[in-house]
Amino acid sequence: MAIHYKLRQGVTLQEQSCDQLLVDCDGRVVRCQHADEAFKRMLSRLASSGGLANDLFTAAAQGGGAPVQLTLFLQLMQLEQRGWLTLMLMGPKGAALVLEPMGRQLQRRTPLKEPFKIRFSRFICIRPEHGELQLEVPFAAGRVQLVEARLSSLLPALAVPCSTEQLREQLPDDLRDQWQDLLTLLRTAGLVGVCDAEGGVDVDQEAERHRWSYEDLALHHRSRLGWHRHVVGASFRGAGVCISPPLLLAAEHLPAVVLPRPVKAGLDPSFFDVVEQRQSIRSYADTPLNLDQLSRLLWYTARIRRRFGSNVESEQDYEACSRPVAGGGGLHEIDLYLTVRRCSGLEAGLYRYDPQAHQLLRLSELSEVCKQLLLEAGQGAALTQEPDILITLAARYGRVTWKYEGMPYALILKHVGVIYQHLYLVATALGLAPCGLGAGNSETFAQATGLDRFAHIPVGEFILGRPADIKQESC
Repeated sequence: MAIHYKLRQGVTLQEQSCDQLLVDCDGRVVRCQHADEAFKRMLSRLASSGGLANDLFTAAAQGGGAPVQLTLFLQLMQLEQRGWLTLMLMGPKGAALVLEPMGRQLQRRTPLKEPFKIRFSRFICIRPEHGELQLEVPFAAGRVQLVEARLSSLLPALAVPCSTEQLREQLPDDLRDQWQDLLTLLRTAGLVGVCDAEGGVDVDQEAERHRWSYEDLALHHRSRLGWHRHVVGASFRGAGVCISPPLLLAAEHLPAVVLPRPVKAGLDPSFFDVVEQRQSIRSYADTPLNLDQLSRLLWYTARIRRRFGSNVESEQDYEACSRPVAGGGGLHEIDLYLTVRRCSGLEAGLYRYDPQAHQLLRLSELSEVCKQLLLEAGQGAALTQEPDILITLAARYGRVTWKYEGMPYALILKHVGVIYQHLYLVATALGLAPCGLGAGNSETFAQATGLDRFAHIPVGEFILGRPADIKQESC
């Protein structure tokens, strides 16, 4: 075998009270107690240049014979299975392919009895990273770097069922004899699987049984800890590069409709009654909701109660705020855009809510593209009529990524859920007809607002009206 072993990147070898410690950058530690000299020599070699298995055993055993080498072999396999080692397929110029463990366990997948065909997992992600191609499957045991450019011919070959003979033909002459080691590393990393009669592969069966799409699986995998070594959390990667994006968008001298401040008198339903009565209502009365009701909805959902800095006199400082809805880190990156078809006391058109001044900033009249937004919202909710008001939740993505890494989009979706529930409860207390939507059209929203599709991303839609006497209720 031509597999080269070395301590995985991020792992250091330390000594403490005669014990050998393997310390991972994520805080995981393995203490090798009472290690003999042969094992210490092998660990030292793994921490420096690494080597092929036989070379490691021979150098570490120093003439100790087969029993010592067998013990070293078992120790090496334990390190491999626990994800402490990087495995490399060596070519004439060094590493041709590198397998880096991603989880806390790495199960070696040995060659199969021929004949069989293999194919890439349909969940594979291939992207350039540090001048090399990186191949990875969500929740798989490891990821692979194609260091040797000549191996790029494997990519189209493994996109379809591929026999071992076809695999060998794709390899350079000086690597062809190592096809079994190559296949072992690709299978161990979970990148390729054995094809069944229908052309599916065994490594995909579990995810496909639950009907995962690549996009959903990748988002779920990458936005949580486990089975990868990326940062997830508040890394402040924007600090020191640029100032944090502002809490509020500029008014830009837009025409403003100042909303009335709510008066609590006469509106005090029981919280638990409101929770019990909450439902999606998709049928509307002939009479629209009025400006006072809309003002109350926005006031008790999205207005800014107070503003504050997070960490004074630090490059990690950013402006945060408190609102009736919860928001991770006080970021409150979601702006509310209202497409108004009809509302008593408010002219039809497209507005943005200003949560500081509690006012609506008029962006445009009810243009044809705004009408398209309403039409698509109605179709998405299976309405027989267009909603009175469509509230589009648009997140300023850069405000979240300035502080958080690995989890921004997942965090934004959590905020969407919080806002949805708050809109539902306040609308129910006001006697309105609320309904959250599962999807919307990002292209139509970008055309209606003229906003940058990468900076202001629509992430939720919520429709409103005054309920009809006979309600078409749903969950």
